[in-house]
Amino acid sequence: MFLFARFARLVTPLVLIGALVPADARAQTIPFAELSGRVKPGDSVSITGADGRRTKGRVTELTASSLTLRVNDERRTFPEATVRKIVVEDSLLNGALIGFAAGFVPGAVLFPYMPDSEGSGILIGGALFAGAGAAIGLVIDGLFHRSITVSPPHGATFTVSPVLSPDRQAMLVSIRF
Repeated sequence: MFLFARFARLVTPLVLIGALVPADARAQTIPFAELSGRVKPGDSVSITGADGRRTKGRVTELTASSLTLRVNDERRTFPEATVRKIVVEDSLLNGALIGFAAGFVPGAVLFPYMPDSEGSGILIGGALFAGAGAAIGLVIDGLFHRSITVSPPHGATFTVSPVLSPDRQAMLVSIRF
Protein backbone atom coordinates (compact mmCIF):
# COMPACT_ATOMS: atom_id res chain seq x y z
CA MET A 1 0.00 0.00 0.00
CA PHE A 2 2.91 2.32 0.81
CA LEU A 3 4.29 1.84 -2.72
CA PHE A 4 0.98 2.65 -4.36
CA ALA A 5 0.53 5.84 -2.31
CA ARG A 6 3.95 7.16 -3.40
CA PHE A 7 3.27 6.24 -7.00
CA ALA A 8 -0.17 7.85 -6.98
CA ARG A 9 1.22 11.13 -5.57
CA LEU A 10 3.77 11.35 -8.36
CA VAL A 11 1.61 10.24 -11.28
CA THR A 12 -1.81 11.81 -10.56
CA PRO A 13 -0.81 15.39 -11.55
CA LEU A 14 0.60 14.16 -14.88
CA VAL A 15 -2.56 12.26 -15.74
CA LEU A 16 -4.77 15.22 -14.81
CA ILE A 17 -2.74 17.61 -16.96
CA GLY A 18 -2.91 15.22 -19.90
CA ALA A 19 -6.67 14.82 -19.52
CA LEU A 20 -7.33 18.55 -19.38
CA VAL A 21 -5.45 19.45 -22.57
CA PRO A 22 -7.63 19.14 -25.70
CA ALA A 23 -6.49 16.77 -28.46
CA ASP A 24 -6.11 19.54 -31.03
CA ALA A 25 -4.19 21.82 -28.69
CA ARG A 26 -1.55 22.35 -31.35
CA ALA A 27 -3.98 23.19 -34.15
CA GLN A 28 -2.83 25.98 -36.46
CA THR A 29 -4.28 27.81 -39.46
CA ILE A 30 -1.66 28.71 -42.04
CA PRO A 31 -1.42 29.47 -45.76
CA PHE A 32 -0.51 26.51 -47.97
CA ALA A 33 2.77 28.17 -49.00
CA GLU A 34 4.01 27.95 -45.38
CA LEU A 35 3.46 24.18 -45.02
CA SER A 36 7.09 23.36 -45.79
CA GLY A 37 8.12 24.49 -42.31
CA ARG A 38 5.65 22.13 -40.65
CA VAL A 39 5.23 19.15 -42.98
CA LYS A 40 8.23 17.29 -44.37
CA PRO A 41 8.74 14.50 -46.91
CA GLY A 42 8.43 11.20 -45.08
CA ASP A 43 5.79 12.42 -42.61
CA SER A 44 2.71 10.25 -42.26
CA VAL A 45 -0.34 12.49 -42.70
CA SER A 46 -4.09 12.48 -43.05
CA ILE A 47 -5.49 15.09 -45.46
CA THR A 48 -9.05 16.37 -45.48
CA GLY A 49 -9.94 17.82 -48.85
CA ALA A 50 -12.32 20.64 -49.76
CA ASP A 51 -14.93 17.94 -50.53
CA GLY A 52 -14.62 16.52 -46.97
CA ARG A 53 -12.89 13.27 -47.97
CA ARG A 54 -9.94 12.05 -45.89
CA THR A 55 -6.85 10.46 -47.39
CA LYS A 56 -3.99 8.91 -45.40
CA GLY A 57 -0.51 8.53 -46.77
CA ARG A 58 3.16 9.45 -46.56
CA VAL A 59 4.39 12.79 -47.93
CA THR A 60 6.71 12.31 -50.92
CA GLU A 61 6.83 15.86 -52.25
CA LEU A 62 5.71 19.30 -51.13
CA THR A 63 5.78 22.40 -53.34
CA ALA A 64 4.30 25.87 -52.91
CA SER A 65 1.22 24.79 -54.87
CA SER A 66 0.74 21.04 -54.25
CA LEU A 67 1.28 18.14 -51.88
CA THR A 68 2.07 14.62 -53.12
CA LEU A 69 1.37 11.52 -51.02
CA ARG A 70 2.16 7.86 -51.45
CA VAL A 71 -1.12 6.06 -50.82
CA ASN A 72 -1.03 2.24 -51.15
CA ASP A 73 1.94 2.25 -53.58
CA GLU A 74 0.29 4.98 -55.65
CA ARG A 75 1.34 8.63 -55.89
CA ARG A 76 -1.51 11.11 -55.47
CA THR A 77 -1.04 14.85 -55.89
CA PHE A 78 -3.32 17.32 -54.11
CA PRO A 79 -3.37 20.86 -55.50
CA GLU A 80 -3.44 23.75 -53.02
CA ALA A 81 -7.13 24.52 -53.65
CA THR A 82 -8.22 20.99 -52.61
CA VAL A 83 -6.47 20.76 -49.21
CA ARG A 84 -8.30 22.05 -46.12
CA LYS A 85 -6.78 20.19 -43.17
CA ILE A 86 -3.65 18.15 -42.55
CA VAL A 87 -3.09 16.00 -39.46
CA VAL A 88 0.52 14.95 -39.02
CA GLU A 89 0.56 11.56 -37.31
CA ASP A 90 3.12 11.27 -34.55
CA SER A 91 4.83 8.08 -33.43
CA LEU A 92 3.95 7.16 -29.84
CA LEU A 93 7.48 5.87 -29.26
CA ASN A 94 8.85 9.25 -28.14
CA GLY A 95 6.09 9.58 -25.51
CA ALA A 96 6.83 6.09 -24.21
CA LEU A 97 10.57 6.77 -24.02
CA ILE A 98 10.12 10.10 -22.23
CA GLY A 99 7.68 8.46 -19.79
CA PHE A 100 10.09 5.55 -19.26
CA ALA A 101 12.94 7.90 -18.34
CA ALA A 102 10.68 10.13 -16.24
CA GLY A 103 9.47 7.08 -14.31
CA PHE A 104 12.79 5.31 -13.86
CA VAL A 105 14.60 8.20 -12.18
CA PRO A 106 12.12 8.78 -9.31
CA GLY A 107 11.70 5.03 -8.85
CA ALA A 108 15.45 4.50 -8.60
CA VAL A 109 15.84 7.42 -6.19
CA LEU A 110 12.93 6.56 -3.89
CA PHE A 111 13.20 2.78 -3.65
CA PRO A 112 16.75 2.13 -2.36
CA TYR A 113 15.33 2.99 1.06
CA MET A 114 12.67 0.31 0.83
CA PRO A 115 12.90 -2.19 3.74
CA ASP A 116 14.07 -5.72 2.87
CA SER A 117 15.27 -4.67 -0.59
CA GLU A 118 18.92 -5.71 -0.03
CA GLY A 119 20.17 -3.27 -2.65
CA SER A 120 17.78 -4.34 -5.37
CA GLY A 121 15.42 -1.45 -4.59
CA ILE A 122 16.98 0.71 -7.31
CA LEU A 123 16.20 -1.85 -10.01
CA ILE A 124 12.79 -2.84 -8.64
CA GLY A 125 11.65 0.75 -8.08
CA GLY A 126 13.14 1.94 -11.34
CA ALA A 127 11.47 -0.86 -13.29
CA LEU A 128 8.05 -0.37 -11.66
CA PHE A 129 8.04 3.38 -12.15
CA ALA A 130 9.58 3.13 -15.64
CA GLY A 131 6.85 0.78 -16.83
CA ALA A 132 4.12 2.99 -15.42
CA GLY A 133 5.83 6.08 -16.81
CA ALA A 134 6.03 4.53 -20.28
CA ALA A 135 2.31 3.70 -20.17
CA ILE A 136 1.42 7.22 -19.05
CA GLY A 137 3.71 8.67 -21.73
CA LEU A 138 1.88 6.64 -24.38
CA VAL A 139 -1.50 7.90 -23.17
CA ILE A 140 -0.43 11.55 -23.01
CA ASP A 141 1.32 11.41 -26.39
CA GLY A 142 -1.75 9.76 -27.88
CA LEU A 143 -3.86 12.74 -26.80
CA PHE A 144 -1.95 15.12 -29.04
CA HIS A 145 -2.14 15.40 -32.81
CA ARG A 146 -0.46 18.13 -34.79
CA SER A 147 -3.39 19.46 -36.79
CA ILE A 148 -2.87 22.11 -39.47
CA THR A 149 -5.84 23.87 -41.03
CA VAL A 150 -4.91 25.27 -44.41
CA SER A 151 -6.35 28.72 -45.03
CA PRO A 152 -8.24 29.18 -48.31
CA PRO A 153 -5.87 29.91 -51.19
CA HIS A 154 -7.15 33.36 -52.05
CA GLY A 155 -8.74 34.55 -48.82
CA ALA A 156 -11.70 36.92 -49.06
CA THR A 157 -13.03 38.18 -52.38
CA PHE A 158 -14.52 41.61 -52.89
CA THR A 159 -16.78 42.24 -55.91
CA VAL A 160 -18.40 45.50 -57.04
CA SER A 161 -21.01 45.48 -59.82
CA PRO A 162 -22.79 48.56 -61.21
CA VAL A 163 -26.54 48.44 -61.76
CA LEU A 164 -27.67 50.88 -64.46
CA SER A 165 -31.18 51.30 -65.83
CA PRO A 166 -33.27 54.28 -67.01
CA ASP A 167 -34.92 54.62 -63.60
CA ARG A 168 -32.19 53.20 -61.28
CA GLN A 169 -28.51 53.72 -60.61
CA ALA A 170 -26.93 51.54 -57.94
CA MET A 171 -23.96 49.41 -56.98
CA LEU A 172 -23.97 45.81 -55.74
CA VAL A 173 -21.17 44.98 -53.31
CA SER A 174 -20.30 41.40 -52.35
CA ILE A 175 -17.72 40.15 -49.84
CA ARG A 176 -17.06 36.39 -49.61
CA PHE A 177 -14.85 34.60 -47.10
